[in-house]
Amino acid sequence: MIVKIANAFRLLTPALFIGYAVYANASLFLNDETRLKGTDDLSLMEGGLTREFEEIYKTSLPHRAPAVGLLGAARYLALGVGKKGVIVGDDEWFFTEEEFGPDINSEPLIDRSVAEIAAVRNELGSRNIKLVVVPLPQKSDIYSEHLGSISDTSNAISQYRHFVSRLQSQGIEVVDTRSTMMSAKAEGQVFFKTDTHWTPLGAEKVAAAIEQEMILPADIDSKSFKLFSAEDTSFWGDLVNFVTGSDYGELAGINQEHTRIWRAEEEVADNSAVDLFGSDESFPVVLIGTSYSADTRWSFAEFLKKDLKADVLNLAEKAKGPGAPMYAFLQGEVLRDSPPEVVIWEFPTRYLAQKGIWDTKPQSDGEASVGAKTVDLKLLAKEQSNGHS
Repeated sequence: MIVKIANAFRLLTPALFIGYAVYANASLFLNDETRLKGTDDLSLMEGGLTREFEEIYKTSLPHRAPAVGLLGAARYLALGVGKKGVIVGDDEWFFTEEEFGPDINSEPLIDRSVAEIAAVRNELGSRNIKLVVVPLPQKSDIYSEHLGSISDTSNAISQYRHFVSRLQSQGIEVVDTRSTMMSAKAEGQVFFKTDTHWTPLGAEKVAAAIEQEMILPADIDSKSFKLFSAEDTSFWGDLVNFVTGSDYGELAGINQEHTRIWRAEEEVADNSAVDLFGSDESFPVVLIGTSYSADTRWSFAEFLKKDLKADVLNLAEKAKGPGAPMYAFLQGEVLRDSPPEVVIWEFPTRYLAQKGIWDTKPQSDGEASVGAKTVDLKLLAKEQSNGHS
């Protein structure tokens, strides 16, 4: 009986594949949206028809998404690897390939970043605003033990140290976060296993390090904030998409990430009230940065409020890199109308090897400016207090 079933399966499988191929191709080329153009519009000698076939198959093949997801899950289960863009370590630790690029220790790229940061420091200094740079080490550096012989992480360590040293040589105030995060590993994870970002524990420890190393201006109004747990949440790490689709993560044996979101609430005496949206729209501290700061799931701005004992306006942005949010701030209404006393600039060092992080720099005087940003401080404060980025 078993032999008969096996033989039937062997005969049926090719028929199923052939049937699906006929169906898929008919769906593609009978559809007005994916039908090939006339061959008179294409140069067969130059491969135009071939390129159009490839593009249609890449973008329009029926069931492409589930097919890719299932193939990725099977590849991960069988070989323990993902697609281009991810490095798979042991025990379900995923790392972005951005941390292993050939330019990771490029002297010219680091020099460019230091020069741009120094220019920002000078611009803010001319307005009596203090700049504090918070470089973040790479996940592959902090958790190199999960990479074994897969990739060498010594470049990530030297890159971080060189970047910090160059900033300090320019008189730029820097908070060393690498030693903080290495020490915090004894208490729990400071990066998520399948995501590029830090955990709330990592963010909390860095916020505490900033408070320890940074001297706030004496005239900042000190406030007391209490942390409370707003909610627990689960999510698929952003690196799972480089292994399989999130719909097939469980099939591949990958676990979702779990975290607790924290909020900071000002503590006041019983006979006083807090006017969150009153006439005073100024914030003594502004936070600029990437999704490490902008994403409310990591609670970084909330930890800063508690440790610095000061209101923090979070102007970090997701998917923009460290340069664009800073240029938007320099061109925006917050700096013009309600300048802070301190600007904290969170800066992941993995961006140093990316050549385009300064492309949004505004043009010189007389040319059109780039990145101007209008911010309603009352509305933004309300959104942040409600947990919206």
